[in-house]
Amino acid sequence: MRQSEWEKEKAIHILELVRSELYMDMPHFLTALNTLVLKEDERVAICATNGVYFYYNPLKIIDLFQKNAVFLNRSFLHSVLHCLYSHIWLKKNRVEFIWNVACDIIVEYTLDSMHKKSVSRILSYVRKDVYREIESLDGLSCITVYEWLCTRGDIQDLYYEFVVDDHAAWPKESRMRKYLNLLLFKKSGKVLPNKHCLIINKKGRIMRMGMPFLCRVYRQRNRNTLFHSF
Repeated sequence: MRQSEWEKEKAIHILELVRSELYMDMPHFLTALNTLVLKEDERVAICATNGVYFYYNPLKIIDLFQKNAVFLNRSFLHSVLHCLYSHIWLKKNRVEFIWNVACDIIVEYTLDSMHKKSVSRILSYVRKDVYREIESLDGLSCITVYEWLCTRGDIQDLYYEFVVDDHAAWPKESRMRKYLNLLLFKKSGKVLPNKHCLIINKKGRIMRMGMPFLCRVYRQRNRNTLFHSF
């Protein structure tokens, strides 16, 4: 077996252990934890997702597992939460860098609020201050945090505090719309004029889910549901 093959096999084994540990601590995340498909990519710093794949750097995964296994747990669930919160698909015309920081803050706030052993960490003073401020906002979401960040001058510092995964794989608006319209065209020969993800079940009820990731999660839980478009 070549070195690269061993590294890939070892990294996959580690990520499966990560999934298992997270599931044991938070069984309600079972479906979400198993939705992203593992895919090797040495270009990413540690990990990334596009809502379909969980991209990972084998060497970095092995090294991180040896040095800080809890951070690896957090990294995996961090990417999953980006998908569950629809962060990947909601940017629209917002400034990309500020949006990325806002999304990371919300996800890290969620992880730090879980108080679960598998993702527990000591909070820095910066995090405590940020969490105290965003909890006073009128509603807590990536959008309200984005607006809050736009009033601050320390966004770069907050980026270094909260960054975990690589957002470069997040689909751009034009690519996402082209891909999802193609799915719809193959099924019905039509293209939707709006940008909503529609889930239509056999009873004809329509549910707006916001993204393909949730569509796949929903399909795993209800086999009678069909994904139609975005």
